[in-house]
Amino acid sequence: MARSISRSPSYRRRRSPSANNRSRRSRKADRSRSPYSNSQSRRSDSDSPPRRRHRSSRSPSYRRRKIRSRSLSIASTKNAVEKLKKEEEEKKRRQQEAVLKLLEEETARRLEESIRKNVEEKLNSEEVQLEIERRVEQGRKKLFDDVESQLHKEKEAALAEERRKE
Repeated sequence: MARSISRSPSYRRRRSPSANNRSRRSRKADRSRSPYSNSQSRRSDSDSPPRRRHRSSRSPSYRRRKIRSRSLSIASTKNAVEKLKKEEEEKKRRQQEAVLKLLEEETARRLEESIRKNVEEKLNSEEVQLEIERRVEQGRKKLFDDVESQLHKEKEAALAEERRKE
């Protein structure tokens, strides 16, 4: 006794979302490769109910969730892009600050070195050496004069004390 009933279940199979995207031709081609394609009990296309390409009977809440998730994903990508831009701007600003700081330090170092060089040159010049020697001599003379006047005062004070004791 030949079998005339199809081995596949009579209910409609659920397909993955990727399967829904296939064209009708590919579905027919898949059916033609089936080992059960020669069975006589298969319904013809006119007997089967019309198939929908898209499910339009989704609930409004599902649509809202989908739209909300899309807008959230768009917003999150916008935020990520803005965050990246801000990070790049901050990085550029920090680099510019670092460059300016280095320039400032280099300028200060060069200025200090130039001033030191000028001072050394002036100190080593003959005019300055003579001026230094003159001032040192004046200082010595003043110091000797001060010591001499102090000794003279102490001597007079000692003499005055001696006279008073007599």
